[in-house]
Amino acid sequence: MTEQSLSINQHIHLARIDDVMCYVQSHLDSPLNMSDLADIACFSTFHFQRLFCLYTGQSLAKYILISRLRKACWQLAFRQHLSLIDIALSCGFNDDQSFSRAFKRQLGLAPSLYRKGCLAQAKTNLLFGPQPASFMSQKYIGHVTLRTPELNKRRAIINPRHYHKDSVQIVDFPQTAIAFLAHHGSPETLMGTVARFIEWRKKFGSPPSVSKTFNILYNGPQSVAPQAYRFDVAASLFSPLMANDYGVQEGEIRGGKCAVLRHTGSDNDLGYSIEYLYRDWFRQANAQLRDEPLFIQRVRSFPDVDEQSSIIDIYLPID
Repeated sequence: MTEQSLSINQHIHLARIDDVMCYVQSHLDSPLNMSDLADIACFSTFHFQRLFCLYTGQSLAKYILISRLRKACWQLAFRQHLSLIDIALSCGFNDDQSFSRAFKRQLGLAPSLYRKGCLAQAKTNLLFGPQPASFMSQKYIGHVTLRTPELNKRRAIINPRHYHKDSVQIVDFPQTAIAFLAHHGSPETLMGTVARFIEWRKKFGSPPSVSKTFNILYNGPQSVAPQAYRFDVAASLFSPLMANDYGVQEGEIRGGKCAVLRHTGSDNDLGYSIEYLYRDWFRQANAQLRDEPLFIQRVRSFPDVDEQSSIIDIYLPID
């Protein structure tokens, strides 16, 4: 299937379904009923359910449930100060009992046990090794939970982002001292490294409100073998790094000219934005790539804001 092989109507239908998915992600703390969502898609309720399933490979009810539980997983893992009832209500459940039942039915364990498992892993060196059954694996909180093969196929054909050359800005990025934690190995265990870094930030007083959050992308998860994958989690550093047991090291992001593209929305679509920089913008730009890895700055992040309101600035080092 190619983009040309899809009819105009199919393009329109997919765009409408995408509008519904964005609305769901932005209103997970509110009641979501079939009639309202069908109105957003401009379909009758009789046809909307079938079309949603056709284009996404899952029912609307399943998509909403998984979206709510995915947000809950992130909050349980990375927002330890939130109570179960706070998480339940913020994810659209009526109470913590209904939340716990749905969570256990879908993931096989209670939310409290999941949280304890995440906290225990964040405090051990096990996070640096392979963890096929990790509490923080993508089985629970990664991108795979919301993307069926059918939806991935269609989204790969139709990039919903409409970038143009003016979407990319050229800036002189200043040399920036950072504290970083390197993740080596399977992307499936990346969230464990993220949790460990968050624990370090809490302990040493370097929250996102004080220091900038960066990720350094040495390679893509599809372009290398799992054991060769590297991804650094980092924060800007304003004083010498204190000795720690978390594996956090001191480093820098080298200064220089960068092409910057602002990505808004889910990390699920971040690959489309990076692809635009390399495939479209760089091919037409009079620029050379520097021997430095691509990096991103997380300006606003899920789950502190809904996924559609997340902001990520993508930096491509150039000469």
